[in-house]
Amino acid sequence: MEMTAHPFQNSGSNRITFIKHAGITLGVLLIIMAFQGSFSSTWILPLIFTPIAAGIGGIIFKNTEELRYSSGLKQAFGWVIGIAGYLLLIPMALAL
Repeated sequence: MEMTAHPFQNSGSNRITFIKHAGITLGVLLIIMAFQGSFSSTWILPLIFTPIAAGIGGIIFKNTEELRYSSGLKQAFGWVIGIAGYLLLIPMALAL
């Protein structure tokens, strides 16, 4: 009998998830700043808070993975919580 791994069994630690999401967000912000052509002091707070918010959103999304692989109302609840983490945290960080 062959045992299959649960889909969210080896999904990594929260630190790795935070670093991945924060790094991607920081890279995107730096690309946007490069195309805009201005590296002013007004970009310091978004460069700090937005990657942190994206990292926390990634952790929330990762930790709702078990719910997303469930069925019925649990699955919908997992998707809503996971996406709501990004939809609330990223705009709040950019607004700062």
